[in-house]
Amino acid sequence: MRKNGTSATDVEAGLTRKVIALQRKKAETARLVTLANDPDLNAYRIERQRRTITRWMWIFLVLGLGYSTTNVHEFVANGRTTEDPVWWAAWLVEPMAAGLLINLLTFESEVIARGIDISNPWVTRLKRTLLGATLFMSTWPQLIKLKTGGFNIGLLVVAALVPLVVFLVAEVMPVIQRYMRALLVAASTPAATSAASQPAAAAQPANDPKTLAALRLPPRMRKAIEDKASEIQATGRSITREDIQELVRVPDEMATQIMTALHPTNGHAHT
Repeated sequence: MRKNGTSATDVEAGLTRKVIALQRKKAETARLVTLANDPDLNAYRIERQRRTITRWMWIFLVLGLGYSTTNVHEFVANGRTTEDPVWWAAWLVEPMAAGLLINLLTFESEVIARGIDISNPWVTRLKRTLLGATLFMSTWPQLIKLKTGGFNIGLLVVAALVPLVVFLVAEVMPVIQRYMRALLVAASTPAATSAASQPAAAAQPANDPKTLAALRLPPRMRKAIEDKASEIQATGRSITREDIQELVRVPDEMATQIMTALHPTNGHAHT
């Protein structure tokens, strides 16, 4: 009850300030739990983490390429002085290779982040050629000093280590993008328990785009899966998880969800 118009609690009914505060915390917790299980919010968090990881990988990669610039310049200049135009042009060699590599990795990241694998071997060959050339040009000035004198093992290790780390970062970045993409797709898929709590919907025919639409796959990936499923169905069998994983690189759980979406009326697992 109110006392002198100032009290907001009813002690006799047990509605004290502490009870009110706990009720507010309970309501807040219930909302937080709902948001924590929300597929869209989970997808947003994963995408934000993916961008953060990618950004820092880019920063360290650029720093590594920047360090190797001096070694590459020493290799190309080969003792020339500032009066020689080649000495100045030598500063452009590593930035040129780094620029090509950065653009190539940007292309890889954008494509893989959208669920499309790059199967053309020339992309990998170009990337490894650029990194291999950087490694050779960075270490050669130190190796040649084994004969001419002034050799420093520490400088050789660093000169070799930095390009190697850059090379490994360049190889790992597409892997990170692929797994983060798979995680994003999985997080965007409503939980099975949520689906079970909904009223049973009318059975949809196999390969109905609406069933795949619920998984929020990239349009190109979904179209490729639908075409593959129709092609296999024409041979008299249903698409399997292995068929899906041969077409697109997704985890086993995601492949099973896609297979189930393609055949929602099939109650047994495919192998």
